[in-house]
Amino acid sequence: ELGCSAEKAEAVLFWLPGRGEIPQEHAHWLERLCISNRELRVIILEPHQLEQDLKWYDMTDNDAVQLGLRFSIVDDDLKNPCGELSRSRGVASFDIPLLPSEIDAVQQVEAAALGLKRRAQLEERIKGTSRSSTLPFFFGGFGQGGVVALYAALCLMDKPIDAVAFCHSGIPAASMLGKRLTQQVRTHTRLHAIYDKADEEVPISFPETIHQMFSLARCKVSLYWLQNGDGHEFLTEASDTVRRCATHWLDERQKRPDFML
Repeated sequence: ELGCSAEKAEAVLFWLPGRGEIPQEHAHWLERLCISNRELRVIILEPHQLEQDLKWYDMTDNDAVQLGLRFSIVDDDLKNPCGELSRSRGVASFDIPLLPSEIDAVQQVEAAALGLKRRAQLEERIKGTSRSSTLPFFFGGFGQGGVVALYAALCLMDKPIDAVAFCHSGIPAASMLGKRLTQQVRTHTRLHAIYDKADEEVPISFPETIHQMFSLARCKVSLYWLQNGDGHEFLTEASDTVRRCATHWLDERQKRPDFML
């Protein structure tokens, strides 16, 4: 835990490391965020020890990419007869049944995401935000951690949180996210997708399609491309990008009419 106490915090950032990482690997850049934002509290969660490996679930990011993305588009533009995704103007539909491999992956991700939800509920009780319709929370993570953060934010929280960032994340059965989206999440929660074109685990087409999928689902989503070519690694450029997203979130919160110090 970093930053101010739970009782004094005006906003809370939850960070989930990737597979094989430990919380201490992320403390240095998150501490810098706390120093420049005194009202912020940061909680770094730790992956489970499974089969002598730290991970949130079994599937790797590349395994998730291999499952592909399956969704349809309703009321598409008649001028787009070939169904080119980049030209689509309809609304995403997620009625396609999950495959057995997707069901198993979703169950594992959901089990991990429930742990994040329970930790967030604890912070909510301490902060006493029961009367608020939204939560001043930012979920984020690298790789598997980003998937768990995204799933918890979009599918499990009783109230929408402010934002979620997922970095280099191969998202298994992403259509399940779309199927469980609520209108409150669509209008309130901002999604930050952070990827690297040099990432061999998660090729360019996957984040591009994820971004298009969430856009067609009428979500507030932004796609950021890292430029240093670090591949499937969470290094300085990635952490700087997350910090900028979090700083923008905190600045935006202070401009809201209901914001109170």
